[in-house]
Amino acid sequence: MQPKFDWLLFDADHTLLDFDASEAHAFRSACTRMELEYQESWFPVYKNINRRLWQDLEQGRISSGELRLQRFQQFCDALPRDALSSDPDAHRFSACFLEELQNTAHLMEGAEEILRNLRPHFSLAIISNGIRETQHKRLERTGLKPLFQHIIVSEDAGAAKPDPAFFTHTFSLLGSPLNRERMLVIGDNLGSDILGANRAGLPSCWFNPGNAENPGTAKHDFEIQNLSQLAEIVFAE
Repeated sequence: MQPKFDWLLFDADHTLLDFDASEAHAFRSACTRMELEYQESWFPVYKNINRRLWQDLEQGRISSGELRLQRFQQFCDALPRDALSSDPDAHRFSACFLEELQNTAHLMEGAEEILRNLRPHFSLAIISNGIRETQHKRLERTGLKPLFQHIIVSEDAGAAKPDPAFFTHTFSLLGSPLNRERMLVIGDNLGSDILGANRAGLPSCWFNPGNAENPGTAKHDFEIQNLSQLAEIVFAE
């Protein structure tokens, strides 16, 4: 079998890393460190706030620093006053959460096996809208960081996917000459990963484990429901 691509550009969270599991653990632990009596109803409130702010980041409306602080400011503002014995420090809350998040990393099913199988045949890179220190430490904890030639994070790029500027930064790191037809973006998010690939002129593979429908906001070239299916796409018979 011959490789059809030179570079495989992987999104991190929800593609290779099980962010939902890590986020839930980190949020609960941060609440404990903030001496808050954690309630199960709090996490969905936080997730909704965080999701909206990440969308703002991807649209260039806020910076990663603003996201880190505002999500905890808004979460605390959303809680009933009787749930708090005092006004929590959003800066400290954010720091506690990021420390806990950095110390936990759960892989998506099949991620380690497929990456180790692909590495001898392709150059691999991470392209993430995450936070630099957090993503590097989480990847280190998985033991898979050495498999990637580059870990490219929006905080370093000065722009977030789907902004073409993120991919311009990516291309500058990968070197030249680059054949965009032989660079495949793999990610779960249509609005950032797949749309970003469209804008950068790159083929893309939508990781869609939930069998969601594509509303047409972005066009994917390939689709997989589990990571093991990637081998069928990246090799020519």
